[in-house]
Amino acid sequence: MKTLIENFNRVPVGTRILALAIVAALITGLNWYFVIDVVDKEIATKQASLAKLNGELVEKKKIADNINQLKKEKELLERKFAEALTEMPAELKLDELLRQLSDIGRKSGLQILNLEPGKAKVEGFYASVPIKMQVTGNFHETVVFFESVAKLRRIVNIGEFSFGSPAKKSEKVVLTTSFLATTYQFVPRNQADSKTAKKPGQKSASK
Repeated sequence: MKTLIENFNRVPVGTRILALAIVAALITGLNWYFVIDVVDKEIATKQASLAKLNGELVEKKKIADNINQLKKEKELLERKFAEALTEMPAELKLDELLRQLSDIGRKSGLQILNLEPGKAKVEGFYASVPIKMQVTGNFHETVVFFESVAKLRRIVNIGEFSFGSPAKKSEKVVLTTSFLATTYQFVPRNQADSKTAKKPGQKSASK
């Protein structure tokens, strides 16, 4: 090594500088090729992987947002459907409705003369159930009855009025009123497709 250094010192200064420059360039090139280039490639690979993960994260966030929105819409539809079933129940519960009509009539001051349900008629997704009613009382009591029925959560339409001749009874003028109270029942699709209308309150036969 000492001899090599002595021989190197005998070389002209310009040649020594050029040799050192070549060695330095060679070391720099080898360092870039074996170290820096490998690190740069690894960084580029990591950056591409990170960009891909960020893209997947954005897509999954969009899906999650859509799912949350769909859940909210589903809950809203379920609430609206529950409210609709209150107005038009899937189970007719005719006996309960008849009791309600009787109670409303008595509280209004009317005397119930007739309360007769008719045959249900399927009309698409619902069935209409007519109830023939005949009551007696004065005009004000009859109007109060109609107003109370209109305030029921469940749909009950009053129509086909027929008024009898007024008569004086117990110091008041009363009249007999006949009318049709029509309520409705929600019919599932498989039952709505049936051509045969069921009787009021009739349940589907179990399989």
